[in-house]
Amino acid sequence: ENRKICHFITRKNHLMVMVKMLAVVMASMMVVMVMGGDPKGCCSPPQWEVSGWEVNNLGMTEHHIFYDSVNQIVRWDRSGNLENSTITQLITYSLYQKGLEYLYYPETGKCLTYGPDQFTEWCYGPISVGQSFFKNITVAETPCTVWTNEVNDMLWVSSDENCMPVIYQHGSDSFNYFDASIGIKDPADLIPPSACKPPSDFSQLTRNPYKRT
Repeated sequence: ENRKICHFITRKNHLMVMVKMLAVVMASMMVVMVMGGDPKGCCSPPQWEVSGWEVNNLGMTEHHIFYDSVNQIVRWDRSGNLENSTITQLITYSLYQKGLEYLYYPETGKCLTYGPDQFTEWCYGPISVGQSFFKNITVAETPCTVWTNEVNDMLWVSSDENCMPVIYQHGSDSFNYFDASIGIKDPADLIPPSACKPPSDFSQLTRNPYKRT
């Protein structure tokens, strides 16, 4: 179980990766490519994993995402500066087919149970509500497409080859993805720890109040 819940990225090993990537992204945004992704939009592969760095007003946070649209499960690991200053690690297990969402805190072993939102595929462009094609760029030699929502000051960048996430920005909040891999390396990583148990009465479940939209 420790192997499953301790999947966090080492901050020291990836700090420079993010700094370099941010520099590359800023330079790449100035280059418009003639060929690129489909302006109609795209959806990611059914199963994948990716790591990421987020920078916002709280500081820096490490992420690792497990996405499984086949079984409608998303596991999201966070480590670093979180909304709750008393914790530094959080794992969210969203089990959409079971109508459950667990918030697991590795530091205390505590697990909270909520009801998840409706499952939606990880897509970009007009097929995803509120996104429109902006331009094509190259990020670290990878052809990508930029999507924006000017009303909400949001920007997304997806890879053209397989529609994987590359960048997300919302105002001063920036998120850079790296080390993406297609498929789930170990299906056991999608199983919540034993501390997370379903409720006896599902009608009493509420939406996770810390969930980002």
